[in-house]
Amino acid sequence: MFGIKQQYFILAFGVCFFALGLAARFGLWKKWYWSSLSTIYGCTLLGMVFIIYSYNELAVSRLGSYYIIYQGLILFLIIIGIWWSVNPPNFIKPAWVRWVERYPETIYDAIVNAVKADENWKSHMKSFETLDSWVKTLKIKINKS
Repeated sequence: MFGIKQQYFILAFGVCFFALGLAARFGLWKKWYWSSLSTIYGCTLLGMVFIIYSYNELAVSRLGSYYIIYQGLILFLIIIGIWWSVNPPNFIKPAWVRWVERYPETIYDAIVNAVKADENWKSHMKSFETLDSWVKTLKIKINKS
């Protein structure tokens, strides 16, 4: 179906998506959250789909009648990846995202506005305590308004 170069291209594509999803999951790249929200969480599974699909020809030749299981696995990963992109479960979110999303909507909106206006917002996301102290200052600003 496709040659060795295409297989490596698909495999590399999958590894990139998988790494991007892991970086988001472990909170290594915080800026994505404020622009993409939850769509990044499906990247890990999308990467797995590409990685597994890069071995499609091998699966066809080796699995025989069990190839349907291989296809089912790919379909399962696609469905779960879409679910994680639309409505991600808490266990897939990094800790700092769970901290931010715990606050009421008015506070959450204040955090979003402060992030857009403040270049130093990452320092407030180092621990729940630093975030909470920042939120207290944001509450004071909200009450003054």
